[in-house]
Amino acid sequence: MQKLILVGNLGRDAEVRQAGEQSVLSFSVACTERWKDNKGEKHERVEWFDCSYFTKGAENMAKYAVKGQTVSVTGKLRTREYKDKDGVDRKVKDVVVDEFEFVGGSRKNDEEKASSNSRGSNGGGRGSSSKGSSGKSAPAEQPPQGGDDDIPF
Repeated sequence: MQKLILVGNLGRDAEVRQAGEQSVLSFSVACTERWKDNKGEKHERVEWFDCSYFTKGAENMAKYAVKGQTVSVTGKLRTREYKDKDGVDRKVKDVVVDEFEFVGGSRKNDEEKASSNSRGSNGGGRGSSSKGSSGKSAPAEQPPQGGDDDIPF
């Protein structure tokens, strides 16, 4: 059995493409690992994952899946083989998504919420969730939002 869980930020706005008669949401996720070495020096490594989510709601999800948005993705790693334009055999790994969930807002969304809160609004809705055909809804509580240091670009 294979199961991959990623929590990171979208590296670009999601795009919708067609694979036969099915819509596919394509996006990249940047996952950042931070640590201190024995000397106390801080280090950071960012791993990028290309993702494909085969879902009926791809067009609608693409409206909200924008660069910088924090997401949680569950899926499996797949290797694709193809020939590039020069005829060279290539292999790439990408994630075939089973579950996709917005777990936080982008910096732009956070600024909009703060602005509406200062006008006396309740701040708007919570994150969205799309988990294929399971029909599960978003969690009741949202995780705390990190600062600009959490976005790897």
